[in-house]
Amino acid sequence: MKQRYLSLDIIRGIALFGILLINISSYGASLNDLESSLGLPSTFKGNTLDMLIAVLIEKKFYAMFSFLFGVGFFIFASRAEAKGLNPLRLFTRRLFFLFLFGLAHLYFFWGSILSFYAIYGLALLPFYRRKTSTIALVMALLFIANCLLGMDDLIILLMFLTGLWFGKKGLLVPNESTKNFLQRVAQVSVPIALAGGVITAVTYGNDVEFTMYIVAVFAVPTTFSYLALLFLVFNQQRAAQLAMPIARVGQMAFTNYLMQNILGVGLLALFGITAVTTAQVLWLAPLIYAIEVVWSWLYFKRFRMGPFEWLWRKCTYGKKF
Repeated sequence: MKQRYLSLDIIRGIALFGILLINISSYGASLNDLESSLGLPSTFKGNTLDMLIAVLIEKKFYAMFSFLFGVGFFIFASRAEAKGLNPLRLFTRRLFFLFLFGLAHLYFFWGSILSFYAIYGLALLPFYRRKTSTIALVMALLFIANCLLGMDDLIILLMFLTGLWFGKKGLLVPNESTKNFLQRVAQVSVPIALAGGVITAVTYGNDVEFTMYIVAVFAVPTTFSYLALLFLVFNQQRAAQLAMPIARVGQMAFTNYLMQNILGVGLLALFGITAVTTAQVLWLAPLIYAIEVVWSWLYFKRFRMGPFEWLWRKCTYGKKF
């Protein structure tokens, strides 16, 4: 595995853990009570643990995963084009099957993002052949819109395009130029992220709508800071090798995203938990993730691709796979 992709797998594995921390409270929830189990569960109570989740995790890891989706689109399309295939037609087919997988997953977990990602992913298609300056302009407009409105849809679209822009700029290659760019991003985004964290912490519990707005607005610069720091660390070979168990989780992120749901529901039933508290999240999520780390490591000793990744690829390429 090339280091440039190894760093992506590691970050993808880390993002999965962040998503698990948010999702686990809603595993097993019905459509009627889903709303009460998502988001900021104790905003009215001003719970310290929930405040820390809002500051450090809420929306940041979905934004990170959206960035990785955009990067994945670039890698997929550029490789398909290099093989003489029609990259946009093939990616549309890929999104179609992701949508179907997502519909099936919605039956078991109403918080599934797969179908929504498939729909939003269509927005990437017109930008594949656009100049990076054009993409950057649209990114800036989406960023401003999110600062005004604080909407999840805007965050997802912005991070999709950011991932595509990142790939088209050649920033997947861990060279000195990439390092300098990431350092500049960190220098700008980290202070903004810290300021956002302070504002969220200070105002947390006073006004629900304002808290959600602040969390959404600062989700993007905080995610930028996370990504810049993570790439700076894991673009180094020694650090990347030490994080190989996490990389294995990220290498089959699709499978492990679905597995989190299965493991979560199973453990909740095993321990007789009907309503997950934040304190329970802090031991359930590491337990589920530890299981995924072990099973992913063992799985890749025998196979080269996750089971749902294989199925998705098979559906995308058909006989050509």
